[in-house]
Amino acid sequence: MMSDLRNAAGHHPVFDRFERMAAFDDDTFHHNFMGAKVRHAYERRLAEIAPGLGLEATQGVMSSGRSAEHDADPTLPSRSSEDYFEWIDLLEAIDGARERFVMIEVGAGYGRWIANAAAAARRRRGGPVECRFTAVEASSMRFSLIPRNLRDNGIAPEEHRLLHAGVTNDGRPILIPVNQDYGAAVFRHAELDGYLAQNGTSQVTVRASEGADVTIERVPSLRLAELIDGPVDLIDMDIQGAELEVLSDAIDALDRNVARIHVATHNPEVERRLCALFALHGWTLGRCFLCHEVNETPYGSFRFIDGLQSWRNPRLGR
Repeated sequence: MMSDLRNAAGHHPVFDRFERMAAFDDDTFHHNFMGAKVRHAYERRLAEIAPGLGLEATQGVMSSGRSAEHDADPTLPSRSSEDYFEWIDLLEAIDGARERFVMIEVGAGYGRWIANAAAAARRRRGGPVECRFTAVEASSMRFSLIPRNLRDNGIAPEEHRLLHAGVTNDGRPILIPVNQDYGAAVFRHAELDGYLAQNGTSQVTVRASEGADVTIERVPSLRLAELIDGPVDLIDMDIQGAELEVLSDAIDALDRNVARIHVATHNPEVERRLCALFALHGWTLGRCFLCHEVNETPYGSFRFIDGLQSWRNPRLGR
């Protein structure tokens, strides 16, 4: 793993290359240190909806995965959060962008990292940079929140494309639970898929193993390579366990066009095999932290919920 540098305050120096503000809340929004806004209505405390993850891991984390914690300096995020390292990857990618910053958010939720990117692009000390975004989200509930969130954050329609779809290695339709606001993963089930296709409907309610009724929706999917139509500065991916098969399928397109990847990981086997995949293709590891483990980071130790890996493509020199 590459060593992260520190500035005089003990933070990664990339934060000094952006004009920051003190994070605050008003009646409607949380405003983060880059000025991006998220409606309180979009989030709940993760500890309330996923108590099985444990208080140590969920303290200060929202259902979207956003950390609600900040440094003693409110213009900086908490170093004891998974978000901290996602911010580093995002800000480094924006800082290194040239005429245009291009980003694809896969498993976009309500478009949280696109909103963060747009705000940060306006606050780059080297001058603002034009942006182009793609957001892909399989859940119809979460996808419905993206347009409003982007409007809240001043992102014009011509700056983005929004795709209600899953991302898979074969482009076939997938299934996903409806209205689960944390950790919902896509899956396949031949009987349910056949029923929905035969009846010309997109949703069905079934009885889950624990006895509760769950509504399942059928949504289209795309292969990741179909989304890459030119140079991309950053892919930010959180697809709840499907990351290995999706990235393996798209690796040649990634090699040609993508400068950086930040990916959330969800089990040790995926983590090992992703490392092997990117190393085999000559990518440079930025950082790798394991899911469900206490990880030693350059800024302290804490328990991660998801793991994360960030990779840089030396062929593109950014």
